[in-house]
Amino acid sequence: VVPWPHQAFVARRLVTSWPHSFMMCDEVGLGKTIEAGLAIRSLTLSGIVSRVLIAAPASLTRQWQREMKSKFLLDFARTAPRGRMSHERLNGESTPFEVSEGALLAPDLVIASTGLLTHRTRRGEVRGAKGWDIALVDEAHYARAVNRQNQLYALVSDVIRPKTRALLLATATPMQLAMQEAFDLMRLTSRVGSFGLDDDISRQYYEAVQEFVRVRGRISDATLEFLRRAVLELKLLDPDYWTFIMSAYRSPADQRTVARWVEEARPFPGGDWRLIARVLRAAAPLSRVMLRHTRDLLRLYRDSGKLNANLAERHVRPLDPIIFSPTERRVYDALEEYCRDLDARVRASSRQEDQRRVASVGFY
Repeated sequence: VVPWPHQAFVARRLVTSWPHSFMMCDEVGLGKTIEAGLAIRSLTLSGIVSRVLIAAPASLTRQWQREMKSKFLLDFARTAPRGRMSHERLNGESTPFEVSEGALLAPDLVIASTGLLTHRTRRGEVRGAKGWDIALVDEAHYARAVNRQNQLYALVSDVIRPKTRALLLATATPMQLAMQEAFDLMRLTSRVGSFGLDDDISRQYYEAVQEFVRVRGRISDATLEFLRRAVLELKLLDPDYWTFIMSAYRSPADQRTVARWVEEARPFPGGDWRLIARVLRAAAPLSRVMLRHTRDLLRLYRDSGKLNANLAERHVRPLDPIIFSPTERRVYDALEEYCRDLDARVRASSRQEDQRRVASVGFY
């Protein structure tokens, strides 16, 4: 495998910062499997890692197994609970054959479907399994705990995370409708300090940074101190990432300006607000744990001669407009009003102390 530049960057970050946990959020088709395989192979060959769990939707488990075997020579066992044997492995020609290796999660390198792991009949086996050096959850957006009743979220949070040294959450869509969805996944990494205590703290941080940029640093002392303390916490919790952030400032004078503000609360010159804005963005809670690359970045690599691969181009074709009849318009407007009211009721309920009552969004 010859990795693309962004794949090599992610793999290197996973290896050098192990056992830190991350959200792997590259756009669809940019090679999250390659990134994970490179990191897992490097860590297993070095003897740092021995037990790895890959949890993926059932439709993707065979693909993961073949990719790990053919590209990285990693012989993962795939759980096959419906057969007489408990696992499937691949031979040299990537042909599957059944084997019995004890409990479902007994093999050191094992791939299991998330549906199987969350099934009520398998909970005891998952809880009793030996821990892992790495657990990777593919299509991790299914673990968003928007209503706190998500079985996959509960499994990862309560069972897998406590017995895993490094948790990798792979998804191209960490957020679809609300920031809380990304915050749910972020919290599972256990690497964001006080931001993991309450989603409102994260929201306040992003809003404060947005205001800081809008007024070019001229915000209230209280808000500025809130931001400074958040960045200082990062420096204490993740010194390696802090060093990486500071290395992005090419000028030693710029580094001193930022360091003095963060560490000593020294005021920064008004003209240097952009320097502070850079560190505020880099220290944001999602920036700490999310590795995300887009096709736009790949085009930059290609244009600079660092990538020779052909990149697929997407062409969005506009849809024909939908014109409602008067009756259809009345029905649509009534349904829209109903949905807004329902959303308001659910959000109000989710703020109550007993969140277990908010199980789903449905009709009433």
